[in-house]
Amino acid sequence: MNSSRKIAIGFVAVIIAAIGIVTAVSASSIRSSSSNKPTTIKNEPFSGEKVITVSEIVAFQTETVNDSSLEYGESYIKTKGANGKKDVRYKVTYEKGKEISRKKVDENITQQPVNEIVIKGTKVMWHCVDTTSFDRNRYNDNYCTSSTGEGRYVRDSEACRLDPTYHPSQAGASRYNDRC
Repeated sequence: MNSSRKIAIGFVAVIIAAIGIVTAVSASSIRSSSSNKPTTIKNEPFSGEKVITVSEIVAFQTETVNDSSLEYGESYIKTKGANGKKDVRYKVTYEKGKEISRKKVDENITQQPVNEIVIKGTKVMWHCVDTTSFDRNRYNDNYCTSSTGEGRYVRDSEACRLDPTYHPSQAGASRYNDRC
């Protein structure tokens, strides 16, 4: 067999392999001109075990810190949370190309998550309004509401204690207590 024929057969085999068709030509068929049919090899689906690595997200946690100097109901984020990452290795068993089991071998955190920190106010703030009128009990003539939603009528002295910005201003207030 001449060398140009060997090169041509090799070139054809490379082209066939490049387009995805797997063929095998035995050395004897190249040498003998009696059998020039290539033998096709079929790819069987994989059966066995493989170890694979999967990158997964590690969720951040949210921490709440109570702050007695911040009004009840108010909050803000002190530190923004960020997810982390981890690489998890699994031992995967395949049968005829289909996954039949997966077991975690180990995991390695590659980036730690950053926990979110939320500051939450616990200070109960009061807002009092002088509601003095002559048909109401003049001694409990101030209505105060809290930041927690509680409401009640109180005397001027209690209103001054609850709400430092309170000043009696309605009708009759000057008769009893004009300032805190």
